[in-house]
Amino acid sequence: MNVVHKLTPFNEIIDLMIDKDRELLEKTKYEVNYKAGEVIFKRGIQTTQLMFLTNGLAKSYIEGYNNRNLIIRLIKPYEIIGVLASFVGKQEQYSLMAVEDCNCCFYDLELYKEIARRNSKVYDKLPKTFVFTHCNIIQNLLVLPKSKLMAELLKFYFIYITKFIKKIHLH
Repeated sequence: MNVVHKLTPFNEIIDLMIDKDRELLEKTKYEVNYKAGEVIFKRGIQTTQLMFLTNGLAKSYIEGYNNRNLIIRLIKPYEIIGVLASFVGKQEQYSLMAVEDCNCCFYDLELYKEIARRNSKVYDKLPKTFVFTHCNIIQNLLVLPKSKLMAELLKFYFIYITKFIKKIHLH
């Protein structure tokens, strides 16, 4: 059974902010254009920005052996990118590449977290966005043939999901 969870687009989260916070966040915003096939970031980078596409399509993937990459999921406009790394560990666990020409929007991550702590409506969207994103990823992984790689990936997601949930409950 394929259950698709609806993600909360970032523009809907911004609409939940008070004007003052929205203006503060907008001052940190910048956009970058990427051509199809261009790498947006590589696994292991430190996350300091909250990211999402404003148009186009990108793919998140894990680099494999012999140039065989495992595509985790396709990223559409206004889906938050790097939610997991934003709150646990600060290092991206996958790479991201533009599938078609796209624009990526960046906001200051620490300011976003500060706003979310003050605004429960914004804060409440974080766990939902995280859980929906990773439920879809795990669901995609389950259709792969059983292999050691799949077991390792599921173990990886379980560990980080657990850390994220514990961190949310501590705040």
